[in-house]
Amino acid sequence: MKALRVRKTIREAEPLPRWYGGAWWNVDTRTVVCYPWPLNLVLALCRTWWLRVRWRAIRDPLEEAYAIGYRKGQHDAHKEWFVEEVRKGAL
Repeated sequence: MKALRVRKTIREAEPLPRWYGGAWWNVDTRTVVCYPWPLNLVLALCRTWWLRVRWRAIRDPLEEAYAIGYRKGQHDAHKEWFVEEVRKGAL
């Protein structure tokens, strides 16, 4: 038995099939992934949610590493300033 395929991939500048709507834009292949009208909205929201969850898993460690590096840089700058002030005799 042949499976029912509802997903259609449309190239740039091609018209959308009747009763279909774009769910998301594929940047790499320059195509639009389309599904039947109410389903495209649901799948677009699901994909957006999934990408945000996946990006957060990548972004959080990067932000933490950036914050640690920023604090170390501030500490080193303060330490250099303190040493310079002691040399001048201001402190």
